[in-house]
Amino acid sequence: MKQNKITLEQLSAYFPYQVKAKFKLIEVPRCRAMVIGTVGQISDNCSIVCYDTVNAYPEKYKLMLRPMSWLTDEVIFKLDACLSDQLIVEMIRDGEMNLINAPYNVIQTLLKNHVDLFGLIEKGLAEAIKEERIG
Repeated sequence: MKQNKITLEQLSAYFPYQVKAKFKLIEVPRCRAMVIGTVGQISDNCSIVCYDTVNAYPEKYKLMLRPMSWLTDEVIFKLDACLSDQLIVEMIRDGEMNLINAPYNVIQTLLKNHVDLFGLIEKGLAEAIKEERIG
């Protein structure tokens, strides 16, 4: 069954790490085609308030996240030292990351870097960040 909206657990996992949200296109004359804001507050119904834009309900926004494919060897090497555990690095490289068994500091590092741990991009509930890799 396809999930049709983000859950509070998924949204709150990214909240401490200044995740951004993109608001759907609005067909209004002289209005920006899209708005991207930093999530500053979340409610129990998954509505958000952004520091630098407007409030929105879950149907009106998508989180901006990095796909798991963003985790190349180069990126993994440059991430936090907690990823130096060879077993975890191999699991990520092979795309077989079992998040249930991953240490908390690994999960935290991935969340800090806005990596899509819940498959929200594939479900249409988040949008892939289109930017350069960390350098």
